[in-house]
Amino acid sequence: MIDEQTSLVADPVRRALVLEGGGARGAFEAGALLYIHDHPDIFAPEIVTGTSVGALNAAGFAYGLTPELSAAWCRITSSQVYRGRNLLHHAFTLLIEKRFTHLYDTAPLQRLLVAFFGGRNLMDCPLHLKITSFNLQTGASEVFDNESPVRLVDALMASCALQALFPPHPINGFQYIDGGNGANLPLRPALQAGATDLVLVRSAADSALNPWLYRDMVNIQKRAHLALMSHITSSDLARAREISDLLRRYRRQRMELRSAIEEVVSSEEQRLGLLRMLDAQRPLSRHKRPVRMRVIAPPPGARMPAVLDFDPEMSLGLMRLGYLEAKRILERPRRPLRGIHRRMRHV
Repeated sequence: MIDEQTSLVADPVRRALVLEGGGARGAFEAGALLYIHDHPDIFAPEIVTGTSVGALNAAGFAYGLTPELSAAWCRITSSQVYRGRNLLHHAFTLLIEKRFTHLYDTAPLQRLLVAFFGGRNLMDCPLHLKITSFNLQTGASEVFDNESPVRLVDALMASCALQALFPPHPINGFQYIDGGNGANLPLRPALQAGATDLVLVRSAADSALNPWLYRDMVNIQKRAHLALMSHITSSDLARAREISDLLRRYRRQRMELRSAIEEVVSSEEQRLGLLRMLDAQRPLSRHKRPVRMRVIAPPPGARMPAVLDFDPEMSLGLMRLGYLEAKRILERPRRPLRGIHRRMRHV
């Protein structure tokens, strides 16, 4: 799918890459990133944002490790990401302490990230990298970026801490869980950084109807998490498009009114007065602008794994699909805007 939105005025162009969370489906993103890495003349982002597995992929791209990231996806299995916790420990916490903490141990994921990224800090990243997580103490989304004195691996573990399944990750006395609880597709951090040309890569696209019954907590949690994240993302995208369209129409109307004044009003004094009145009008929004958005997503009917089912063969297929979808979307000619040449004469 694609949605192109283009400003009619010469705003400074800042390109951003936005990556969605989605667990094992992040292999699709890795394929899209490989295409973008191979074609910097087509799209070279300055800002990279990501949530959960999208944060892992965003970090690999931002630190110039995209080929290594693609190779890693072809090897990763579920046992390298998480492992079941000791049943005796579960029984003790449930029966004696009357509480349930989390189902899986993520020590394998932390070892994997340390082996891949080493001791890098976010402040050392060559691009504007923004990683979203959810702070349990404040109850709000939080963004780790180039100004955060945090180890990259800690920010990634925080963003990936899927509630109930993975343990919260501690940073500076706070507990963090999966960033998808506030922004599974972290569009807002990119817009707040001034992005005007965005490529959004989705992985947790709408799931097909499943006719079978869900009978255990783990599968219910996985299904509910993906469905909720997909709904939130769709709502965020719809709102962003609506605001961008509104701002674009407002700018277009102002340009057309300016052109009409310049063409129709013969008196220079009256013309300058009307133009000054037009320029003195309050802008519709001081902090928002129309943006161009292109969305790379798995096509309808694509076979997608469950959120925690990491399988090298499935990942390779998703990467190929992501590469081809990125090529299709990013190489598509830009659609001309009606009447643009007539209006641009008066800009």
